[in-house]
Amino acid sequence: MNKTLDNIQSNTLFVGRNLVYLPTCHSTNTYAAQITADNKVFEGTVVLTDCQTAGRGQRGNGWEAEPYQNITLSVVFYPHFLKAHQQFDLNIAMAWGIYLFFSQHLPPERLKIKWSNDIFFEDRKICGMLIENTLKAEQIEKSIVGTGINVNQTQFFYPKATSIQMITKQAYDLKVLIGQLCDCIEQSYLLLQQGKIDQLRTNYLEKLYRMGEKSFFVATENEHYFEGVITGITQEGKLAIETNGRIETFSFKTIRFL
Repeated sequence: MNKTLDNIQSNTLFVGRNLVYLPTCHSTNTYAAQITADNKVFEGTVVLTDCQTAGRGQRGNGWEAEPYQNITLSVVFYPHFLKAHQQFDLNIAMAWGIYLFFSQHLPPERLKIKWSNDIFFEDRKICGMLIENTLKAEQIEKSIVGTGINVNQTQFFYPKATSIQMITKQAYDLKVLIGQLCDCIEQSYLLLQQGKIDQLRTNYLEKLYRMGEKSFFVATENEHYFEGVITGITQEGKLAIETNGRIETFSFKTIRFL
C-alpha cells in the first residue's frame, strides 16, 4: 500500500479540491485553524495527514490512530447561512454524510450514529468527529470538521473500537476511500445549504444509537446512574431521554452512555 496520501482524486465540486497534505502533524484541526486564522482558504479545503501525533476527540479525549492505516483529516467550511443557534444542524449533516460513506462498505442496518456525531458499528466505535465553530455576531463564520475513521488498523487500546478491515477482513486503499468520503460529506453539506434540515434530521434520528431502547446512563455532574429511553434530540442538539415518567434533556458532556 502506498503510504503517502497526497494527490487524492476527487470528483466533488469543492470538498477536497484544495488539499493540504502533511506527512505528520499534531492535529489536523489545529493546523486548519492556524491556516484559516489570517487567510481565508477555499471552502472545502481538506487538511490530511498520514500520522497525527496529538489528535483531539470530543470531551477533550485523545484520538487513537495508527500511522498509515486510517483516515485522519479536517474539512474547512464557511456556513454563513447558519445562525449561531443552528450549530447542531451542521453536526447532523456531517454525521449523516459520514454514515453514507460507511454504508457503501458495511451493512447499513448495523451502523448507528451515536449522539452527538460518532459512528458505531453495532456497539463498537469506528469513527469520531470533532467540529469546531467560530462565531461572528449571530452567524457561524467558520467550521472545521475533524474526522478520524478506523480503516486498516486491527489492534486498539480502546476495547470498544473497531475498523472497516476488522469487520470485512479486507484491506483498503485509503486514497480511494478519502475520495468517496469527500463526496458523501459534500452531498450532505449541500442538502444543509439548500435548507433541507428536516430531511437530514429525520435521517439522523432513524439511525440514532439506542433510539427507543431502554439504556443506562450516568450524569457526569454527580455521577448519578439512571435508566431511560432516548426519545430524540432538541433543536439545539440536546439529547431527550424519558426517565421516571418525564422527558429530560441533556447537553453534551453532561451525560455518558453505559
